[in-house]
Amino acid sequence: MPVSGIQRRLAELLQGELNHRIGRRCVDVALERAGVRIAVEYDAWYFHGGQQEKDEERDRDLIARGWRVLRIRSAYTLPSPEDLEGAVARLVAGEERVVLTLPDWGVGLARGLVWEPSRPPRPYRRRHGGTHA
Repeated sequence: MPVSGIQRRLAELLQGELNHRIGRRCVDVALERAGVRIAVEYDAWYFHGGQQEKDEERDRDLIARGWRVLRIRSAYTLPSPEDLEGAVARLVAGEERVVLTLPDWGVGLARGLVWEPSRPPRPYRRRHGGTHA
C-alpha cells in the first residue's frame, strides 16, 4: 500500500507499524499499548471527504475483530503529540473509538465531492515543507 509522509510521521510519533494487515485490509498505523490493540487511521480530506459512513463501517469491523480505533480527520496536518497520547490513553482506558477532527478538516477539494466556492482553498505547500508566500 502507498504510504504518505504524514502516515510515516504518525507511525514515528506513535511508535507503531505502518500498513498493518488486518483481514483483507490494512490500517495506516497499528500499535499495542498495555495489551490493547489500536488501529490508527488518518483520513485526509481529499480522499475521505464525504466518506464518513464508509469509514464508520470500517471502524465497526475493526472493533468486532478486537481492535480499538483512533481516527484522525484532517486535510494535511497532524495532531500534537499530547493530543495523540491523550486519545491513545482514552482507548487504553476502555473507549472503543476516538475521532480527532482537526481544524483543517474540510479545507480544499475532495475527490468525489462537488466544489463549494465558499470553502477556502488549501494553502500551497512545497514538497519538502514550508509554505509559499
